[in-house]
Amino acid sequence: MPTKPHGGSLISDAKLKELYASMLRNRLVAEHARRLRKRGATAFYQASIGQEALITGCAIDLRPEDLI
Repeated sequence: MPTKPHGGSLISDAKLKELYASMLRNRLVAEHARRLRKRGATAFYQASIGQEALITGCAIDLRPEDLI
């Protein structure tokens, strides 16, 4: 069983804050796109409300040389 190096958590407080900030940014972009679409703007963007953790978890530690 792995040890917990960050006071009981497997993830550091700094990484948790980074994850939360990224999820919040994703939600704000999705909400903005939804409002634009509601006003009749055509946009090639599929809102992902409720999927912020998935998006963030997949991309948070990508490096510039990584491809997805």
